[in-house]
Amino acid sequence: SNGYAYFLADLDSDGVGSLNVGAANVTVLSSLPVFITAADVVLQSDCFLNLGFSPLRLRSTGSRGFNLCCPCNSLGDFVSLCRAELRQISAKGSWTITSYNISVFSINVLDIPSDVYLVSPAVGGAINFFDNAEFSSLNASSVSGINIYSNISSLFGSVVLDGDSLLNGSGSTLIHASANLMSNKNLLLHQRSGGSVNVSAPVLFSASKDVGVFAPVYISGQGRFSSISQTGAFRCLQSGSVHSVSANVTSLMFSASDFLLGDLC
Repeated sequence: SNGYAYFLADLDSDGVGSLNVGAANVTVLSSLPVFITAADVVLQSDCFLNLGFSPLRLRSTGSRGFNLCCPCNSLGDFVSLCRAELRQISAKGSWTITSYNISVFSINVLDIPSDVYLVSPAVGGAINFFDNAEFSSLNASSVSGINIYSNISSLFGSVVLDGDSLLNGSGSTLIHASANLMSNKNLLLHQRSGGSVNVSAPVLFSASKDVGVFAPVYISGQGRFSSISQTGAFRCLQSGSVHSVSANVTSLMFSASDFLLGDLC
């Protein structure tokens, strides 16, 4: 293909319709976006998608979820791409995954060596990180919440999270104990200033440059909460604030080259 490429299965969004690619090589030469919309995607072991520098736009139909780097042959009401399938796709442009619910399992930059955007655009949906997840860079936004159960890190770019993207108060970002957020650039939470960030200590926020919080951060759990901006600033701006809400939180530690604090922080 030398232009836009659209692959649409499940045209009526009734949850029935899969994109199945057998023994074939699919090559896109244009660097224009490739759109795949389906109720499921199945890549046979002898197929390969060479998308060059084209951005890849993946969307599940209806209210079906999207499981990323899940076990192969997973069954359920979701689109699934397991590690083997991810490595059959060569796409150096950005990846955008849009779905009602997105579940991320153990993943690293060998699985997707590109910038990743995760979007849960509907009320009631969520983005869940169940295992350690390493990205080139990550931007995750959800109307109704982000749940983080394990470490998230970026190897090159920023980590940007927003669990209340419509600013309607229906979502928050929930960070469970020992689920650390580490960015090789900036770590930015709720830049639109909606919702809240709820942390269960111990948790570490770490960034090579800035750590930014733009909505209230509530810290519970047991142990220390730490925020380290290695060469940048700690930015607590707009609606940003930090609150310890449990006597079992032993300490709050902030390290940065500068502190930019708004009126509410």
